[in-house]
Amino acid sequence: MALDPSGFSNCLIVGAGPGGLAPLFAAAYDGRLHELLSGGVTIVEQGSTVGAGDLGRYVISSDSAAEAFLDVVMRTTEPKLAALQNNPTVSALAASVGGAVPLKQAAAYLSLVGETMCDLVEASARGAVLRQHRALFTKRVGAELWSTRVRCERTGTEKDLISRSVILATGARQPLTRLYKEEVAGLPLLPLYKDKLVQSGEIVSTDGLARVEERLKTIDSPKVVVVGGSTSAGSAASMLLYQSALNFQDGSVVLMHRRPLRIFYPSASEALAEGYNEFGPEDICPISGRVYRLAGFRLETREMIMRARGIAGRSPEPRLRLFELKEETFGEARHLLDQADIILAGLGYRPRALPVFDYDGKPVALMAQSDAMRPMVDGECRVLDAEEEPIEGLYGIGLASGFVPSGALGGEQSFRGQANSLWLWQHDLGMKILDAVVQERKEVSSIEAAALSIGEETGQLLHNIAGDVNTSARSV
Repeated sequence: MALDPSGFSNCLIVGAGPGGLAPLFAAAYDGRLHELLSGGVTIVEQGSTVGAGDLGRYVISSDSAAEAFLDVVMRTTEPKLAALQNNPTVSALAASVGGAVPLKQAAAYLSLVGETMCDLVEASARGAVLRQHRALFTKRVGAELWSTRVRCERTGTEKDLISRSVILATGARQPLTRLYKEEVAGLPLLPLYKDKLVQSGEIVSTDGLARVEERLKTIDSPKVVVVGGSTSAGSAASMLLYQSALNFQDGSVVLMHRRPLRIFYPSASEALAEGYNEFGPEDICPISGRVYRLAGFRLETREMIMRARGIAGRSPEPRLRLFELKEETFGEARHLLDQADIILAGLGYRPRALPVFDYDGKPVALMAQSDAMRPMVDGECRVLDAEEEPIEGLYGIGLASGFVPSGALGGEQSFRGQANSLWLWQHDLGMKILDAVVQERKEVSSIEAAALSIGEETGQLLHNIAGDVNTSARSV
């Protein structure tokens, strides 16, 4: 199989979920979509549908308000996206403005806008959307070129796609190996609690709550410990309390967290008016004035935690106990874990990293391949290698990519963690990648000429190299 020079594109996107399509929506918002498409955009998606990724699996609500989703049709410069404003799916979402959106409803909306965007890509002169194709690895084959091996899931046929840049939007996972290493109250959760441990992603997915209820149905007053202070941990606790039929007594659902649980407020004055003063200047976004813009709980989980703490006269939630892990509380924490009937681990997500190879076929170790909570990308959305050096022409976006806003993008100075925001992906982060790819497009003529001049003999040589890489990739 020789390389197909006609398959050259300026930009190859791996993953057509919310993260992968975000730079395209940013381009449509900024009036540069057709400029981006003119250089050639290829999208590789292992599933048969686009737009929503895994969101349709989850039975919780978003931690973003409805208007964050609606921006891509309400504030776009692309007529075909703007034409969706009167679509029933869009109208249903618009009815929730100001509040949370069930992720299944959000998934239906994202599928609609995702299909529309992919139609635009396919209608462009040099665009392609390869559904049911799995990206196996990507390899640097020149100073300005990447070769990405993809396999058709229907036929098993493999081919190599040449591009100037590659955007990885391959989703995220909760690695089980991490639970064997990371200590909670002085000990890892596995293998000690293997018989009663469930990952938070499992309970918030379809049928997850039903499976937990089945395990606890014979217990009169079940005890559950949720480990983690993230949105996923808070969502798991909220599901147990407000969506299950389980008979929880006072303090029987414990949210065990290492850092103080922060509360989002639109402004410092609104926080102080409700008696919330657990913040300083470093906790306020200098751009928006919001308190804990990035670290704060929002919407439904925010209300749950505020009830548990009795903030601003909210009705109490005595069934939920907030337990902050400190060295002096390790003994009590281990007792709670020992006594729990179920332990829900919400220790965060890690990105699914695509194998990357250098010119000579050697694997490039990525920071994303570690279970440690290290970022996948730098401040310019460039993928980082294991030495924390950016890889030019290789970008990452989406859940667990690890981007932390700063400077002109705002966000509080004190923030430590990952910013997983659909609005941020479709605006500031998408714009960063867009700027880089469009800048590369200015140099694409000479690169394109090089790609198109690859003769059969040279193409076969590159294919042979890629074949050796494929063997290595299967062992990674």
